[in-house]
Amino acid sequence: MIPHSVTRLHIDANCHISVGSIPEQVTDLKVYELESLNICLLSYSPLAHGCLPSSLCSLTLRVPNCVEPIPPGALPPSLTYLDLVCRTKLLSLPRSLQTLILTKYNHDLDDEHFLPQSLTRLSLDTLFKGNIPPSSRLPLLRRLDVPSWDGNCPTKGKRRTTKIQVDLPPKLTTLSIRGIPRGATNTIPYGVTTLTLNTVRGLLPDSLTRLSVHEPKLVDPGAMPPLLKTIKKASIDFIT
Repeated sequence: MIPHSVTRLHIDANCHISVGSIPEQVTDLKVYELESLNICLLSYSPLAHGCLPSSLCSLTLRVPNCVEPIPPGALPPSLTYLDLVCRTKLLSLPRSLQTLILTKYNHDLDDEHFLPQSLTRLSLDTLFKGNIPPSSRLPLLRRLDVPSWDGNCPTKGKRRTTKIQVDLPPKLTTLSIRGIPRGATNTIPYGVTTLTLNTVRGLLPDSLTRLSVHEPKLVDPGAMPPLLKTIKKASIDFIT
C-alpha cells in the first residue's frame, strides 16, 4: 500500500501495483522498462482513462516495446511534462503540456491542433522521421531538439528526414539539431543563446552565447558572434 502522502513515485520493471493504488496526490510519476504500457499494471493492459492521478504534473514512461496506442483522455489534463520512450502512437495531448520529450517515436506531429500551443520545449531523437508543425502553431516554444532540418533544402542524394519550416519559432532560445542544409544557419532566429549542431554553415545569430559543434576546429573564427562565451565539441546522436 502506497501512503497517500507520497507525491513522487518511481516504478521499476518488476514492481506490480493494483488499479487505483497510485495516490491522487502523486504529481511526479516515473515508470521504467516495462514490457507493456500497463501503468495500472493489470497484465499487459493499455493505459486507460482515469488510470493516472488527476493531479499528475510530470510523467516519465519507459515502455519501448509497447504497441498499444495511448487513447484520448488517458493523460490527465493537469500534465505539464511528458517524457515518453515508446513506439506507440499518441492520439491526444493535454492542452496544459509545456515539455514534450519523445524517444523511439516515429509518428507525425503536424496534425492540426495535436501539439498544444502551450509547449515551451519539444525534443525528438534521431529515430524520428515524421513531420512537425510550422512555427505559427508553436508560438511559445523556447527549446527545440530535432535530428535534422529539411527547410525545403534537401541534400542531394540523401533522404529527407524531419521537415522543419524555415521560419523557426521566433521565441527560441535553445536549439539542438543534427543535420542542417548549407546556408540554413542564416535563418536561425535572433534570440537563440544556446546552439548545438554538427557543422556551422553560414552566419550565426549575434545573440548566441553557447555553441556546441561536432568539429569546433572547422568553425570559421570570423563567423563567431560577439557575445559568444563558450564553444565546445558536441555529440548529438541522441538528444538528451
